[in-house]
Amino acid sequence: MATIDINKVMNLPEFQTLYKWRVFMNVPSEVGGNVESIDARCISSAVPSMNSQDFEVSIRGHKTLQAGIADFGNELSLTFVEGIDAEIQSIFQTWLKMRWDAEKGTQELRSKYQVTAELTMLDNQNKPTQTYTTYGWSPRQVTIPELSGDTNDAVKPEITFSFVWYNWKKGGDGSSSAPPSTN
Repeated sequence: MATIDINKVMNLPEFQTLYKWRVFMNVPSEVGGNVESIDARCISSAVPSMNSQDFEVSIRGHKTLQAGIADFGNELSLTFVEGIDAEIQSIFQTWLKMRWDAEKGTQELRSKYQVTAELTMLDNQNKPTQTYTTYGWSPRQVTIPELSGDTNDAVKPEITFSFVWYNWKKGGDGSSSAPPSTN
C-alpha cells in the first residue's frame, strides 16, 4: 500500500479553483439598451455535461452495450454579482421574455433568442485552463436570492441557461472578442 507523506503532497500541481470563470456571450439586439455582449466573471458555475445513452444488444445469450445518442444535459446555472443599476437582471429578464411574453402570449423565433456562449475556466493567474463553447444558449430562469437583510452580502442573481450542445477544449486564449454569433 502506497503511503502519502508531506513531500508527495507538496509536489502536487496547483489545484483548480471552482469560482474563476470568464463568461462571454452576445446579447440579442431585441434585448435593447447599449449592451451588445456580456464579458463577465461569474462567481460560480457548474460545467456543461454530456451523457452517452448506451443501448443493449443481446446475441445468443450474450449482452453488449453500444453508444447511442448523446444527452448534453441542456441546462447550466451561473451566479453573478448585481450592481445597484440592476443591469444583470434587466438584461436577462428582457431576454427571458423573448422566449415567452406572458402579456402578449407570444414568443420570438428561436433564431432571435438563442446565441453562442463561451465559458472559460481560469487558473490562479487568470489564465485559461479549459473552455466550453455552448450553442443554442438562452436564459431559462432568473432567480433572485432571498433578500432577507440579515446577512452582509451582495445581491447574487442566479441565471439558469438552456443550451443545445457544447464543445470542450483544454486551455483557450481567453481573449475572444466574440464566439460565433448564433447557433
